[in-house]
Amino acid sequence: MKSRSHTLPVLSLLALLAFPGAASAAEASRPARTKPPLTQFMAADFIRDTYGKPNEIRPMKQPDGRLKVEQWLYRRRAGETTTQTASNQTTIPAFIGITGTGQPNIADVPVPEYRLKHIVIYQVTALLMIDDQLTSGSQWLEREESYD
Repeated sequence: MKSRSHTLPVLSLLALLAFPGAASAAEASRPARTKPPLTQFMAADFIRDTYGKPNEIRPMKQPDGRLKVEQWLYRRRAGETTTQTASNQTTIPAFIGITGTGQPNIADVPVPEYRLKHIVIYQVTALLMIDDQLTSGSQWLEREESYD
C-alpha cells in the first residue's frame, strides 16, 4: 500500500535531498556533510555528482521532440517499524467454570490471531529535468506495508 503525503515546488525547498532522519548509526557518528540546496536551472551533472544517481529516470515525450525532458526519481528510506496486529479471530475450547452439577463447563471462546506488520516509509523526490537543467520538483512520503 502506498500513500502520498504532500508535494512542494522546488523553489521552496532548501535541501530537497538531505535526509537527516534516514541516517544509519554509522552515518550519524560522522560529521554532517553540507550539500547546496537545489535551485532552478541547476545542471544535471552537478545534481548527479552532489546527490547521487537517481533511482529511476523516466523519459517524457514532447510533441515537437526538440527538448530533452526527464523525470528523475530519488527514493530514500526515511523510517521503518514493525508492529504486532490482530489480523483474524478464531475460537478455541476453553474451561469457563463449573456447572451447577459440578461438571466442568467447556465453551468456545474467541482468541485473536496476531501477525507482524512491517511498515517502511520512503521519502520520494521527483525532479523535472529539461535539457539537463532542473526546472521543478516535488517531494512526498510513501508507505509500504507487508505481513509475515
